[in-house]
Amino acid sequence: MNQASSSRLRSLLRPANGIALLALCLALGGTAVAASTITGRLVKDNSLTGKDVRNRSLTRADFHGALRGSPGPRGPAGTAGERGLPGAPGAPGAPGATNVTVRIGSPVNFDAANPGNVSAACAAGERAVGGGVNVAGEPDGNVTGNSQVVESYPTPATAGATPSGWAGAVTRGIPGTDSASAYVICAAP
Repeated sequence: MNQASSSRLRSLLRPANGIALLALCLALGGTAVAASTITGRLVKDNSLTGKDVRNRSLTRADFHGALRGSPGPRGPAGTAGERGLPGAPGAPGAPGATNVTVRIGSPVNFDAANPGNVSAACAAGERAVGGGVNVAGEPDGNVTGNSQVVESYPTPATAGATPSGWAGAVTRGIPGTDSASAYVICAAP
């Protein structure tokens, strides 16, 4: 090491420079420590505004008092004039369907060559709320029978119409004759 380098190094290692370097490190480290240790207790109430809070930094949990209904500061209740008076009660609604009845149509015989069309109708003032077809020669719940329901639908089968009955079509896969009836579930107020 030459003499010029040596004297430059000695000038940098003076006590004043060492103290200045230590003060710089403490100052820089001190702000980081201060930033990480400031809590809500150290912030004066009502001193922060919306500008002081970073956008989208608050979560639902930050509003637990307002969202969960826990008591917080509330103002006085308004008077009846400020709240508005209650409105008059509304008119009672129409009664619901309380009378439900199953109606069964006349039995129709059918075979493989002559499929059958079945139907059942509700009485006047009733509406169909469901229905189906029952084949008399097949045990209920037997999925391996020889008769088949080809169609089953409410009548009239027009979109937007009020259903008043049920209809269906049946056929048989093998020779022989069978009998079927449509049934409709009707409801009236």
